[in-house]
Amino acid sequence: MESRVILLRVCHNARAIAELSIDTGVACIKTMPSVHEAKASPFHGFLADERGYSKSVYAHDGRLYLQIGSERWDLNEHGFRIVLERLSRKRNRVRVEAWGEIVFSEDYPSALSDPVNAGDPTFDALDEEFADFWVWLCRCASNPNWRSGVLKLWSQGKLPTGFVEKNS
Repeated sequence: MESRVILLRVCHNARAIAELSIDTGVACIKTMPSVHEAKASPFHGFLADERGYSKSVYAHDGRLYLQIGSERWDLNEHGFRIVLERLSRKRNRVRVEAWGEIVFSEDYPSALSDPVNAGDPTFDALDEEFADFWVWLCRCASNPNWRSGVLKLWSQGKLPTGFVEKNS
């Protein structure tokens, strides 16, 4: 059986794209010669590779998925949710719940654990979303309009209108 592969944008790197094997969860990250070339590539979601594992959110076959390793869940499935808890100013906990069970949990350093962010008086919620995949996804995925909108755009391989990247 041939592995199904989709193209994703890589968080925090405007020149990188990732080919994700949906079946195995293995991602091949490639750096493009230019930001323009990376943006010109059709893509179906985002991938973050940090703390020893990759996680992605993408559109495939008319559904919007969160994938961690080889496990994936439909964001529109009844009972699916992502819960973010602030343990302290410098630590967060994320829980992914599906079918009434916790299917993934991680305690991790918040964006404010970075001394540059902590010392920046202009660091705000938008900066935090850019720096933290889970904060961004938790806030966005809880909105049914966001889920239906990006499902439509990402299914077509398009970036949302007005999308701006810090590394552009």
